[in-house]
Amino acid sequence: MNIIGYGSLMHAGSLSKTIPLRTGIPVIVQGYQRIFNIKPHSLSRYKLRSHPQELAILNVESAQNKRFNALMYEITEEDLEKLKIRERSFYTKEVQVYSYPDGTKVLTSALLFIGKKLVHGERVVENTYLPIIEYLNLSRDGAREVSEEFLALFDETTYLGDGRTVKEYICNTALS
Repeated sequence: MNIIGYGSLMHAGSLSKTIPLRTGIPVIVQGYQRIFNIKPHSLSRYKLRSHPQELAILNVESAQNKRFNALMYEITEEDLEKLKIRERSFYTKEVQVYSYPDGTKVLTSALLFIGKKLVHGERVVENTYLPIIEYLNLSRDGAREVSEEFLALFDETTYLGDGRTVKEYICNTALS
């Protein structure tokens, strides 16, 4: 079985904290957009800055005519159980994955982690959230590990809740 890593799971060091490290295959996911709009189940694992809205990690939402790049990993049932614990604010859905970078050829299907809107009765998805900078940098570093072109596409196909791309956000924000 296959899963799709589209944020911190693209980063080798982050992935290897949950399952044994493996090589990901660059793919395109169509019909969804990658968006910073979900609060993680544990904010204490991140170094939060002073901005009160910097609370978001990556999520995906159904979005016709949108697409994003990601890494696909082959995993075992045991790996999946570990990932479901890690990603407990998400459910999985099987989706088609397409060839990178053009997205013209269907390769196979894979499980996509999609954020739950409510966790233990608390609304965790809000479009007013901004990215947790440490998480944004980790995800971008994972994309950069593939290539600079992969990173550029990540920045162009990743959104904030207000509709800006990460590319636009980086141009207008001091991220250090």
